[in-house]
Amino acid sequence: RECYSEDTAYPLEDSVLLNYNRDLFQEIKRQLLAILEGADRGTVEVCTPLMGTYDPDINETSNELGVSLLKSFNVVIGNFINTVTDVD
Repeated sequence: RECYSEDTAYPLEDSVLLNYNRDLFQEIKRQLLAILEGADRGTVEVCTPLMGTYDPDINETSNELGVSLLKSFNVVIGNFINTVTDVD
């Protein structure tokens, strides 16, 4: 949140998402990477914001939620097809 201007409304819209303070982001990224490295978790990646409206209730963006729902739907359909095939 600190990387966006104080008048930014949440949840963030896609048009606003890329308008962040890149210098502050890089400083915070450097600090986080140092903390992760110190905790032997240096493989964790810190990246720029993902596209999609952020939903603080589920801690995901709409794009992440969409992917999650599609994967779940794919599993359910796959299980259904396997069940129908087994019945035949």
